[in-house]
Amino acid sequence: MAINSEQFLKVENLTVNYGAIRALRGISFEAAQGEIITLIGANGAGKSTTLHAISNIIRKTLGNVIFDGKNITSTPPDRIVKTGLVQVPEGRRIFANLSVKDNLEMGAYTRRDPIREDMEKVFSIFPRLKERIRQVAGTLSGGEQQMLAMGRALMARPRLLLLDEPSMGLAPILVDEIFSVIKNINETGTTVLLVEQNAYKALNLASRAYILETGVIVKSGRAADLLKDEAVKAAYLGG
Repeated sequence: MAINSEQFLKVENLTVNYGAIRALRGISFEAAQGEIITLIGANGAGKSTTLHAISNIIRKTLGNVIFDGKNITSTPPDRIVKTGLVQVPEGRRIFANLSVKDNLEMGAYTRRDPIREDMEKVFSIFPRLKERIRQVAGTLSGGEQQMLAMGRALMARPRLLLLDEPSMGLAPILVDEIFSVIKNINETGTTVLLVEQNAYKALNLASRAYILETGVIVKSGRAADLLKDEAVKAAYLGG
């Protein structure tokens, strides 16, 4: 995907406190339109907190979030979705008692235009969801639930997609499938901010990466360069 040099997402001095705990300590980073960037780090480093703060699901202590030239720091989460910034949460968070179709329709809840074409696009990306369109979502496999969570997000027509641990708990063959889908989504024009424990997969997919440790960005650069970095290899790639 061609990368627009202009800043599409700009995060400035993002700080989040949980009581006396400083989960994020003034981090700053950016993404260009059409790019895949990834945040990697150990559990508790602040990766998911970063996504939640960008989406305004949690309150920021300090900092600004600029999306497509507009300051969305204080914008309510539902209005952020309307701007085209959509998050797929860790753990999928599907509506387990609703059907696959109902879950997908919930992804378009901020829209007032026809959604049939978008649903067909989701089914073209995830054919298994079409096969299970009437099935109760809670009875799907883990991989199918991840597909549904991503499909639900795509129903909102995201221009920037935030993905939180999309490969968590999946078999290796399904991990490959999910990463292939992420690449395809990006190639159709969606910018992606990926949080992922599988650092090797994430760095192979992304153009740039930021490494978080205890709420601080300690290293950043081209993903291909970080794959070769000895310290990164030792900490995140099994040597």
